[in-house]
Amino acid sequence: MTADHIVAEHAELRAVMLRLRAAQRDQLQAACHWADSHPWLGDLTNPSGVETVSRFAGEGTPEVEPGSVAEFAALLGLSTAGGERLLAEALELRHRLPLLWERVTRLDLSADHARRVAARTMTLSHGAAAWVDRQLVTFAGRVCVSQLERTVEAARRVTGERADSEVFDERHVTIRTGDTRVNAVAEVSAILDAVDGADLEKALQYGAAQQKAWGSAEGLNARRALALGELARRQTPLPAAGGVTPEAASAGTPAPTSASLPPTPGTQPSTPARHSTVVDRSGDAVPVDSGDDMRSPGPHRTHIPNRSRRRCRRRD
Repeated sequence: MTADHIVAEHAELRAVMLRLRAAQRDQLQAACHWADSHPWLGDLTNPSGVETVSRFAGEGTPEVEPGSVAEFAALLGLSTAGGERLLAEALELRHRLPLLWERVTRLDLSADHARRVAARTMTLSHGAAAWVDRQLVTFAGRVCVSQLERTVEAARRVTGERADSEVFDERHVTIRTGDTRVNAVAEVSAILDAVDGADLEKALQYGAAQQKAWGSAEGLNARRALALGELARRQTPLPAAGGVTPEAASAGTPAPTSASLPPTPGTQPSTPARHSTVVDRSGDAVPVDSGDDMRSPGPHRTHIPNRSRRRCRRRD
């Protein structure tokens, strides 16, 4: 191979790389244009009172109509999650990482490398993201993942922010009881992980719909409250060895060490009156709510009627 062939080959490879970077840049710019043409103009709450996610990138980025994300993803042949990620990282780069964005638009930096940074700065404040932008503007194409994550953590320390793992200390569930009136109520407040909150919301929506199907004339909020109470009366896990039962936990007394605690003869459980029994293949039995919508037997459990419960108790 002659020197001219080598030079021509290198030039062709360079041209291919630039065309690829240009295509990736155009994709990011198209994502930003889509976000600009589909702003979120509606109320930030749905009828159930849950906040709708319309800002997919970090603070200060434009809010996008959530319903347009699936259409955007379909046009590009991406999954909805992939389309949302592309929109978020494009907006993060354009609005919060301007130095990296400029390098991408000049084709000096691959969009993939820039997006890798953007994916990790969305939880930072605007100032911390700008600090990362300045630190990595020259090296974004050469840093490894561990170096990138160390830079993000350094930005948190410089700006005095807390890491996500420290925010978890704010999680709590507080139930204020003590109301002794006839129609007493209890106030409940909580901070949950986002995933747990979303699952709880789905459960309350389903429970409220069940209450309505059963003929309840209560309003939506009241039916959601009733559904939360039904969740509290569902089957609880068997106590672990050395653990506590719900009754002992409320009294502050440790439970006896036992793999399972069968019902005591002559006593009634504090769960609703109608019960069936779940029998573990290991021989343990615990009562659960008998409503069809509330049963969730595991793959190795069998339901039996109450009249057979005595025969299913484990022999000592």
